[in-house]
Amino acid sequence: MMKKTSFSLRLLIAGLCSLVPSSRLPAQSPQQLLFTGLRASGSPASNPAQFNAVKSDAAGNLYLLLDQKDGVRLLKTDPSASTLLAQTQFGANGDIGLALTLDPTGNIYVTGTTTSGSLPTTSGAAFPTRADNSTNSFIAKFDPNLSPIFITHIGSGRTAATSIAATADAAFITGSTFSSTLPVTPSGIIQTPASGSFQNGFVEKFNATGTALLYATYLSGLNGDTAPSAIAADASDNAYITGYTTSSGYPTFAALVPSILGSSSGFLTKLPPAGDGILFSTFIPGTGLTSLVLDPATQTLLLTGTIDPGRFPIAAVTAPLVNTAYQTLLRIPLNGSTVLSSTLLAPGTQSFVAPAPNGAAWVTGTLSTPLLPLQTLSDTGNAFALRVTSQNTIDQAVRFGGLPSTNAAFARAPVNPTAITTDPTGQPIFSGSVAPTTSSSLLATQTYDLPLYNIPTAALPSTLRDAVLPPGSCSGSLCSGSAAFLSKLSPTAAPSLSLSIDDSPNLTLRNLGSSPANNLQITATGFIPTHNCPATLQPGAECSILLAGTGPGTITVQAANAPTQTATLPATTALPNPIVFSPKELDFGVQTTTSPATTRTITITNLSQQSQTFTSSLDGNTSTPYTLAETFSDCALASSTTKVLAPGATCHITLGLTAAGNDGPIATSWSIGTGDVLLTGYAQTAPLNVSAPQIDFGTQFSGATALRLPRYLYLSNNSGASIPHAPITPQVVVERKFAAVLVGVAIWRV
Repeated sequence: MMKKTSFSLRLLIAGLCSLVPSSRLPAQSPQQLLFTGLRASGSPASNPAQFNAVKSDAAGNLYLLLDQKDGVRLLKTDPSASTLLAQTQFGANGDIGLALTLDPTGNIYVTGTTTSGSLPTTSGAAFPTRADNSTNSFIAKFDPNLSPIFITHIGSGRTAATSIAATADAAFITGSTFSSTLPVTPSGIIQTPASGSFQNGFVEKFNATGTALLYATYLSGLNGDTAPSAIAADASDNAYITGYTTSSGYPTFAALVPSILGSSSGFLTKLPPAGDGILFSTFIPGTGLTSLVLDPATQTLLLTGTIDPGRFPIAAVTAPLVNTAYQTLLRIPLNGSTVLSSTLLAPGTQSFVAPAPNGAAWVTGTLSTPLLPLQTLSDTGNAFALRVTSQNTIDQAVRFGGLPSTNAAFARAPVNPTAITTDPTGQPIFSGSVAPTTSSSLLATQTYDLPLYNIPTAALPSTLRDAVLPPGSCSGSLCSGSAAFLSKLSPTAAPSLSLSIDDSPNLTLRNLGSSPANNLQITATGFIPTHNCPATLQPGAECSILLAGTGPGTITVQAANAPTQTATLPATTALPNPIVFSPKELDFGVQTTTSPATTRTITITNLSQQSQTFTSSLDGNTSTPYTLAETFSDCALASSTTKVLAPGATCHITLGLTAAGNDGPIATSWSIGTGDVLLTGYAQTAPLNVSAPQIDFGTQFSGATALRLPRYLYLSNNSGASIPHAPITPQVVVERKFAAVLVGVAIWRV
């Protein structure tokens, strides 16, 4: 029998949520970029490339799941991704490897989908043939040398496996199914698709030889769809599944949040080794969770995704905050009884997590707006990575991605993260893709600025040019390309010299390490270099290099305390643009209508021996929730619309931004000659205030499982709108007991 107690606690907490400008953000811990490189297929137009997953073994070697639309490709490299140690390919176009994991002895498991009809399976496979002509899913196992141990289908069509976990004696997969033909075993907790559903989750467990299905079950609820995104398994073969659901009848048991709050929700469910019950299952309010891993050092679960901070306890929050979706990191014990920690990360809709030493965690994802809790060394990029310490503080922040060198309003070079892992020393490795786009009218002249480091190698042979479609191969007015992206970071203090060469004969050199690069020297063959690089390039600084001549040739950058960077450059008839500027992106942070204008400054240099004129103007939509204007310039005027710069001279332009209307992100560009500066930030009507005139703890349930549930403060602005958000300090915590509850199914085991 379930007993209810309803009560309210009234108190007043008022304060100001500090909107921290980038210059006052907490300091970074030391970091060094070890490599950032690309791998493109021979024909990006027909075979776009992406690393769908990455894992590291006990020796630091990397296993990469490469998707270039020609079958399943599995690569093994050394820890620096400079040497290919092994590779294998199976299947054909239509077969895609989506996830991989390692078992405790270093064997590699892969899962994905197949439509080719020619996916090979091994002798004795549990399901040697596909179930039908629809999309099927598969599991494959390889030894550390990438020799196949088994390949099997999973026994049903209309399935899409999304994640895989492995223990010493079993492999577990989860994903979505759109059929009623899943080979559910008699012990499966949910035997049929839920009533009123179209998309259902599923979980399957296979033995370590791929010869037997140990259990299969649907994972779903009444009157809604369920989509698992990730699975983990412990040494006892308990399985943990997360994702999102729109079903109010999704089964909950010993739940932190027993009822769905809103039209959709994340969830976390634990199944026993036989799949014949639910050990715990809870909603996690928000639009869904995208990543789940088991931290072996702490024996806890790490989850990330879009969590509603007005309906779920978020204890660690770092300003600035705006009214948009954020990614959040949760740490939960294996019994699901409480939330051990919860940390708000960055604005975005998808993220991936990996455990790190000493109870820390790394998270990567895409940014919807670049509001990060730390100042990053790179000032460009649409993707982020953060390290969260065991004390729930963020001490590392990284940005990945590139900018167009011309016409930022009509072209992009985004990095799309797909996975993250850490090596045995805790160094994080990030995988995904870079996907440049532009319009067909700009294809002949468009170039990009993507910082790469320690490339090319045998494992990462590509430069960005390989990722861009050649002229004439566009789809309508849109031209796009892709290359697989891989990057590794070390949390140590050292310089990292990164060259952006795709805008040749204009190059950009950056120091993406946390120590100065000393005694910098730049030499070239086939070209004559001119540059504004200082002898010591500070952390996060950049400089420009111009190449005179037609080439082909090479560019070499040396420093006394950094690895030498050499890039091979093709012949070119293009002339360098003598007007260079930095930075390439200006972030205005959070700007409100009640605060003074925020200003940012661009430095412009003439690297030629002749006077140069250039324009300076807004190059974007003026119907925005802000106004933007040039507030200062020491550049000489050539006319009412242009400026002039003497040979070798430098001048500055300061831009001021003022919020002028509704809340919204800032995304536009400012034209400097033929190039653009990307302008980012967030404009909102008024500052957000933290207040809680009344905190209602609602209905609590008494029973066998303890719930620690911090209730939520609210951020409000001067317009009177109330935005549910998390407690900053102090935290308000109530501890009650509640009964194990199961919702949406008729039968369950206790």
